[in-house]
Amino acid sequence: MGQCPMILRLIHLFIIESENNGKIILETPSLDSNSIFQIILTVSDGNLFSLPDTLFLTIIDFKANDILPSFIDVENNIGESIEIAVEIPDFFIVDSISLNFTDGENNFTSIDMNEERSSSSVYGATINENMVGIKGLAYFVFVQSSTGNIIQTDTTNIQVSFASNTVLSTMENSAIQNGLLKSKWMNISIPSELNDNSIAS
Repeated sequence: MGQCPMILRLIHLFIIESENNGKIILETPSLDSNSIFQIILTVSDGNLFSLPDTLFLTIIDFKANDILPSFIDVENNIGESIEIAVEIPDFFIVDSISLNFTDGENNFTSIDMNEERSSSSVYGATINENMVGIKGLAYFVFVQSSTGNIIQTDTTNIQVSFASNTVLSTMENSAIQNGLLKSKWMNISIPSELNDNSIAS
C-alpha cells in the first residue's frame, strides 16, 4: 500500500499593507517527501474577524535536476551532435523553456526547446556538432511558467569521447607546447574519462 502524505498545520499572522497590491507569502519548511499543508485564513480589520477560509496546499518533493537526462552508458563523440530531452512534471505548465550550453571556450548559447510529438511533457533540443569538442561541454535548462514560476537546473558537464592522438601538447593554447619538463609534477585536465591515462611522447 502507498504511504499517505502527512498533513501539516502551520500558524502564521500576515499583515497586508495595501488593499490593492496585498500579497500573502508563505514559506514552507524543507521537506523530503510529498506533504499537504492545511491553511486557514482569517482576516481582521482590528475589531472584527472574518469567518475562516480553509484550503489544502500540496507540496511535491521535486528537485530541478530531476528533469535532466542520464548519459550513463551513452557515448558522445567529438564532432557529433547531442540530443537533450527533458521531461517536465505535469503540475508545471510550461510557457517557455530553453537549453543553455557552452563548449568551454565561448559564452553560453541559448536555444529554445521544442515539445516532442510523442509526449506533451517532454521537450528536446540539439547541441550542434560544432560545439562538441575536446574543451568540454556543459549545459543547463531554464523553464518558466505563465505565472512566473521557474525551474533552473544546475550547470552539468557532458562527457565526450575522442580517439587516441587527439589531445596533444602542441595544440593551440596548450600550456605545454614545448613539451613536459623533466622531474616536474604536472596536473593535466582532460574533459573525459580516459581508457588509457598514460602519457606518450
